[in-house]
Amino acid sequence: MAILKVLTKYGTVVGVPGKNARNTVFRGVPYAQPPVGALRFAPPREPIPWDGELFCTEYSASSIQREPVSPSIHTVSEDSLYLNIWTPAESPEEKLPVMFWIHGGGFIAGSGTSPNFSGEALNAHGVILVTINYRLGALGYLALPELLERDGTTGNYGLLDQIAALKWVHENIAAFGGDPDNITVFGFSAGGMSTRMLMCSPLSRGMISKIIVESGGGITDSDYYRPLSEKMDICVRGMKKLGWTLSDLMEKDAREIFSALHDATADELEPWEKSVFQPDVDDWSLLDTPGVSLWKGDCADVPVMAGSVTGDNGWIKIVRHEVTDESMIPAFVYSRGVSWAARQAETGRRPLYTYHFERTQPKKYWASEANKTPHGSEIPYVMGTINPEEFGEYDFELSRMMTAYWANFAKTGNPNGPGLKNWPLYTLDEPVSMHFTDTGYQAEPLAKTESEKRAIRFVTDHPGVIRSLKGL
Repeated sequence: MAILKVLTKYGTVVGVPGKNARNTVFRGVPYAQPPVGALRFAPPREPIPWDGELFCTEYSASSIQREPVSPSIHTVSEDSLYLNIWTPAESPEEKLPVMFWIHGGGFIAGSGTSPNFSGEALNAHGVILVTINYRLGALGYLALPELLERDGTTGNYGLLDQIAALKWVHENIAAFGGDPDNITVFGFSAGGMSTRMLMCSPLSRGMISKIIVESGGGITDSDYYRPLSEKMDICVRGMKKLGWTLSDLMEKDAREIFSALHDATADELEPWEKSVFQPDVDDWSLLDTPGVSLWKGDCADVPVMAGSVTGDNGWIKIVRHEVTDESMIPAFVYSRGVSWAARQAETGRRPLYTYHFERTQPKKYWASEANKTPHGSEIPYVMGTINPEEFGEYDFELSRMMTAYWANFAKTGNPNGPGLKNWPLYTLDEPVSMHFTDTGYQAEPLAKTESEKRAIRFVTDHPGVIRSLKGL
């Protein structure tokens, strides 16, 4: 039977048996003090130790976020800095690999408690899963001169939450049967972009052994991150429009702050942005954009898996301003991560594996996106959470294969294993990607057609086209 009671650095937590009784789930474990009252708009602080046992049987509230809130999110609150752990370990001595999941949502929405995020399937492969919440929107990314003067940093509270959660896991996961020296950080969309940031943040050094970036953009010199000074100017103007002071911010309702500041800064947005409240280069948690940091060698040198889905093309409207050959447009879905792949290979860093997911989704599940491959549609396959009422046997087989690849990568840095088709490394000489399609899965050249090859050359020659931080 898996561990049910664990002594952490801060106190004892008690979980509940998982669906198959061979694993345990710890829901709503605090990794920081609630960011309320005087801790609003402040870097996260360690939890206050508790006496007795903390029963972690229910998910916490999700972070306050953009309306309308997803039906899968039952409640939101400013008090949301909690994580969830699925472990199959029967004792702390097992030292199982750990996968640390960061949800997407454009830094203004999302939750670590979505039904699509479950550790049952990964646990079956001997891997621990951790999911987290972090602050969103203005509550997570407001930047003001007064806050900078007070705390020495401002504007990246949500990113600092992620780092605090990672630190908590690094310090405590051994008690859950995990290996603190084998943590794979992975995420989707804004979570994938966050994964790249953590890879390059000086505050997370030594805590990451591998990363997986799902639809998180490519790393180029033109990764779009506002300078801190620019974001502070925008936030100051938004505050003036509202007639608010810092004292007002500390007293007002958190939901009002989220929505009012979003609206007050909306006319400052670039065409590809959904919100100004996104991470910035603050010279503390981020010293530069991930692309520049990678070139400088200032990122963790770890194995990388990176990929995209066919539906990752909402950002194509940006490319249309630069590209006149329509035949090249679809290829940018593939080439978006190529600059990172090429750079990883050119710099002689650790292994890189790439994939492209293009499995058509059923109407029951996606409704408006039926017969397409929407942004994020690979997640239930990786997590093993596809619904038997909506998907067929082929989808379950594809899910089993994808879960195995991801789990193998978390274990060793290599997705390959018994019963799986060979997934080659991406190299400059052989830029091969694993394709998950309607008819099977196989490794293929990343660029097969001349238009795709031209698109890749275009991205290389015109890095400014790709504005990765577009608010996915």
